[in-house]
Amino acid sequence: MSELSIKFQRNLNEDNTKLYFTREELAGMPDDFVNELTQGDGGKLEVTLKYPHLFPITKKCRVPNTRRLMVTASQSKCMEENTPILEELISLRQKQAGLLGYPNHAAYVLEERMAQNPGNVSQFLTGLTAKLQPLWQKERVDMLNLKKEECDKFNYEHSGKLDFWDFRYYMNQVEEKLYAVDQNEVRQYFPLEKVTEGLLDIYQTLLGLKFTQQPDADTWHPDVLLYRVNDAKTKEHLGYFFLDLYPRDGKFGHAAVFPLQPSCTTPDGGRQVAVCAMMCNFTKPTKDKPALLDHSEVETYFHEFGHVMHHICSSASFAMFAGTRVERDFLEAPSQMLENWVWEKEPLTRMSGHYETGVTLPDEIVEKLQKSRKANAGGFNLRQIVLGTFDQTIHTRGEANTKALFAQTYRDIMDIEPIPDTNMPANFGHLAGGYDAQYYGYLWSEVFSMDMYESCFKKQGILNPEQRTPAINIDQYMEGC
Repeated sequence: MSELSIKFQRNLNEDNTKLYFTREELAGMPDDFVNELTQGDGGKLEVTLKYPHLFPITKKCRVPNTRRLMVTASQSKCMEENTPILEELISLRQKQAGLLGYPNHAAYVLEERMAQNPGNVSQFLTGLTAKLQPLWQKERVDMLNLKKEECDKFNYEHSGKLDFWDFRYYMNQVEEKLYAVDQNEVRQYFPLEKVTEGLLDIYQTLLGLKFTQQPDADTWHPDVLLYRVNDAKTKEHLGYFFLDLYPRDGKFGHAAVFPLQPSCTTPDGGRQVAVCAMMCNFTKPTKDKPALLDHSEVETYFHEFGHVMHHICSSASFAMFAGTRVERDFLEAPSQMLENWVWEKEPLTRMSGHYETGVTLPDEIVEKLQKSRKANAGGFNLRQIVLGTFDQTIHTRGEANTKALFAQTYRDIMDIEPIPDTNMPANFGHLAGGYDAQYYGYLWSEVFSMDMYESCFKKQGILNPEQRTPAINIDQYMEGC
């Protein structure tokens, strides 16, 4: 199982699929994006499936066929190699659960999680689905109206439905047209270096820490930075973190934090310091322009760095309880709580500065962003439920035709037809990366994250270094869930 999981992830990391488009086929994309693309054979522009190309094109390109080709390629990534690996993993996990006396892998995993058993997870996901459906139906109408307007304007064929490759594009259109948030304008205020400077400043203030970049550190790539962490008051050395922020061939393709060494008590009574590496895939700077982040990338950055701090600030005695080694369905709660910071004026001011003028994010843009926060909440969360439901289903059945099951799950919950001859689970890295039977945890832990924020930091000050999260009555929350 371990070998198969490593092979699954390695296939994703080493995928180097490229597609080629004319400038006309990239209509709607900002000029700076198009101008930075490499010209391939035949004069067409080269794009990859890495995040700095995939997300902007699927959000901004108004040409339906270009989005269709990009999303089809993304949903097909490593399908031939990873589909049999995933289905063998499902079978082996079921075999292991049976040997240990459990009815299925989900029951085995969830026994030591907050959810306790597959029945509670099923109840949580189905209940949330029912609550979100009315919201999604309203959002769907808005998206279809926007699609009809655009098809009429540019003389595109109108299918009368939301196609699979429309979802991310019309989510972005809702933000721009109904909430007046122009993400291309917003990006100008978030050069990566300024965001990093502001983010590190906020975390140092909030947690009473001191970060020191280590010059000439021995890292695995020239782009990687290493920082030392000390307690600002006591000067105690707490650990180190690496920042690996840009994509490259063979690198992990998503955003995550990897613990390298836990903080724990040593045999002589001292303390071993924590070490971790944060991986992201933000657009690289060019000689003419810095790397610019859209607001969702700033949110991702802040979220992932929350995991860094969770790992390094731990003071557990035993390594097995250190840092992020909490129940998987609570693991995301601290970082999800910290996402709230990127929707508030003061943190946004610290992390922003127009790349040409240095002016911070204007108040009117901050207000538009705040109003847009609940935009697409129905569709976004239902997609999370699709992934969580699929994950639970394969790990309660113990075997699956993943291609057919994913397509049916998507139809049942989103009422959108997946692209034929694709299989997204073949590049669903969580299923081979420690989230098996636990993907529901992203939504589950959000219950706790919002309570911690609203009951503690929101009331007492989001940049108040004296503020600490009060204890949570887990039994009360379990009953509520």
